Amino acid sequence: MNLDLSSFDPNLDERLRRELGEADLTPFDPAALTAAGGRALRRRRFAVASGATAVVLALAVGGFVAQDAFSRNATPAPPMGTTATTAAPLAPEVTAIMEPLNASFGTGTVPSEIPGPNHFAVTWQRTPAPGGQDLTFSTVGDNDALTSIGGSSTVGLSTDAVTWGTGGGIQAIVGVLPAAAARFTVVQPYAADGDHASISDRAPMVGSPWQAFAVAFQNPKDIDSIVDILWMSHDAVVHDKSGAIVPSVTLTDRDHRTLYVSDAADTMGTFSGSGGDASMWLSTAEHPVLSIGRGADKDSPMDGFFGMLVPSGSTAPALTPNRSTDGFTQPQIVQIPGSDWAVLWCDYTASSTTGGAAFAKVEWTAPDGARTTVTKY
Repeated sequence: MNLDLSSFDPNLDERLRRELGEADLTPFDPAALTAAGGRALRRRRFAVASGATAVVLALAVGGFVAQDAFSRNATPAPPMGTTATTAAPLAPEVTAIMEPLNASFGTGTVPSEIPGPNHFAVTWQRTPAPGGQDLTFSTVGDNDALTSIGGSSTVGLSTDAVTWGTGGGIQAIVGVLPAAAARFTVVQPYAADGDHASISDRAPMVGSPWQAFAVAFQNPKDIDSIVDILWMSHDAVVHDKSGAIVPSVTLTDRDHRTLYVSDAADTMGTFSGSGGDASMWLSTAEHPVLSIGRGADKDSPMDGFFGMLVPSGSTAPALTPNRSTDGFTQPQIVQIPGSDWAVLWCDYTASSTTGGAAFAKVEWTAPDGARTTVTKY
């Protein structure tokens, strides 16, 4: 073979190296490609008003109780603070399909099924439509066929914020939470009868700043009366629907609860390490209380948590147990940064779940030095 080198450019090799090295090549992201059809995170949340029981018995005084359960293949959302060097590139379009919200509500032998569609999906488009919409909320039919019920926009929205919507004949809300959200709760206004029951699911949207969620309600009026949606990151920081930080503190109790207080939403509550979350309204008591117990059934011994809000700066807590309370840890008062509250708390055990209030008397010294005693809560 003969090579004609008469026209060889000695600078060609260097130019090729330089141009190829500077080429703007589209990165290949296998995670983003598989996200559209994936359902990696399967999280179900069942929230009921005070006085009802979850799969394992969970009782709350004057508020809500939530029972969370991951599927065995669950994968937590990425933690807050992911840097640009480790985050996956944004995908052009991501669809997340959640599990059907097929629980029924009611008491006795006549449960009430959620009417209307109960299987939902969310699609996020990196490039918004001309009107700004980049979210599409859909119902899911046979063979995962999607039917749009509405949409929303995240344009200009903080990636720490929450947005949602609904559709005609839909007894649920569908939306997106920040990808960093580990837990969330829907805050409803005070109801004397405690009639706020819901079930929810969420799913990751890999390649986007979001994760999808859906909540179905027993009472359709709850859709239009949502006060707030609070969420907690993996590093135990609680936020409201706008992304603003809500005052909270993480305790050293057996379930490592994070207790939060939102005066604006009239609520206090906990996100629990064991999955049993609870909340109540601030306006219903001078010193709001969460007393949460867990046992196999109503006749079994119960592991409980007691937490009462007291003025910030209070000291010297003391508790007098009721006869059903077998024992309790040394009570502590912990300040809640960013608020005017502290929480007086302890873990306790009780002989059964039918013994009523865990403590007959709760005492502490107020910031002005006065001794305060509460016997009814």
